[in-house]
Amino acid sequence: MGMTKNQSRRLAMLAACSAILGAVVSAGGAAEAQVVVQGQAGISVGATGYAQPPPVYQQPQVVYQQQPQVVYQQQPVVYQQQQLVLARPSARRGNVGRFRYGIDGGAGWQFMDYTSGFNLSASMRLGWQLNDQIAIYYQTDLPIGFVSGRSPGGTDVAGASIIWGNAAMFEYTLNDIVSFGIGPSADIGIGSVCGGSSSSTCVGAAGTFFGIQSRIAFNLMPSAEQSPYRRAGFRVGLGGHTTFMGGTVVQSLTILLGWELM
Repeated sequence: MGMTKNQSRRLAMLAACSAILGAVVSAGGAAEAQVVVQGQAGISVGATGYAQPPPVYQQPQVVYQQQPQVVYQQQPVVYQQQQLVLARPSARRGNVGRFRYGIDGGAGWQFMDYTSGFNLSASMRLGWQLNDQIAIYYQTDLPIGFVSGRSPGGTDVAGASIIWGNAAMFEYTLNDIVSFGIGPSADIGIGSVCGGSSSSTCVGAAGTFFGIQSRIAFNLMPSAEQSPYRRAGFRVGLGGHTTFMGGTVVQSLTILLGWELM
């Protein structure tokens, strides 16, 4: 039985579709089908798979990492002065004898029997400090007094005296702060008291007399810890000088300010 032209064409198309389907299945479903119908005479079928993409060679880029710069910081040169610490000798300052001296001056009040008045005085000391507590020294002072008053008979009197004292003193110092000194004195002096309306009646004496000198002083000096081998500084004190001038007692009390090395 003969086929018509339309049937032949349909059969050819069916065969082509079958061939294409087989090629796609054989390529694993990843093929690409191409059907070329050339005229009416025949059909050619070609199958190609997915083309493998060409390899891409990525050239690595050279990355230059900058190294951190070394910063040299110059440290300041510190010269530490070595402190020389001298070991304190076994014999502390208190047990070491040393030369001492001092001067002072001041003002106060003088008493002469039944008269009294203003007083000026100055003194100087030279001697030996046996230890921190005990010292012996020579002290010379010069009290000058101007007195006035009323005699037992009711007469107004006035007078003056000047005494040069020379004493051998013994002094004791307590805790570097306060010092007490006392000693006998050989005094050379002159003094007189005059009274009456004409001031022609005067009583006086002159010569060498026995006396007593004393003093109490507060030392404004560094302590033993600050000055382990020497004491030096200002002193504020009260000085007393009593002279037995014949039958008259002359006594001076003076507030003193001075400097001492002890």
